[in-house]
Amino acid sequence: MLNRSDSSRRALTILAALAISVGAAACGSATDGNAGGSDTSGDEAALSKQEYLKQVNAAQTEFATDAAKLNLADPGSAKQFGNSLGDLEGMIETLRKSLDQMDEPEAVTTEQETLVRILGDYRNTIGEQKGALTSGNPEQAKAAAQQVGKASTEFSKQFDATIKQINQNLGLKVSPSH
Repeated sequence: MLNRSDSSRRALTILAALAISVGAAACGSATDGNAGGSDTSGDEAALSKQEYLKQVNAAQTEFATDAAKLNLADPGSAKQFGNSLGDLEGMIETLRKSLDQMDEPEAVTTEQETLVRILGDYRNTIGEQKGALTSGNPEQAKAAAQQVGKASTEFSKQFDATIKQINQNLGLKVSPSH
């Protein structure tokens, strides 16, 4: 078991919970009058609303499923924790690339770009702090955990707000929790 302070442990628990919760913020379902999937943007190459939602939700679900398997909150050693952080970085990058490669409907181009950017920023923060988190130096680990905790909170807020905006832009009916 790693020797971490309570604040470090809380920050890492936030990170683990965040990694799992990204899938919970998935886009709504097309239950409006345009549920057939046609996109009114006129851009023939863009995905329909329905196909876009299907791809985004599939990518998020895969991420959440894989992240749930990580041992971030209570790893047995610094090496195991480092491996889990490396795995998380890879999962974030996979989700980022999946979203970046989608040809989203024109109504959500800005939001799609925002999702890709914030995923990259978050992945970078984890990568930058990974060495300190696994260093065995309690002060370095605590400072790094605080950085990651802050980045996790900010990422979560931005991600949720962007998903909400995507849903609004596509005219989707979503539950009040979104």
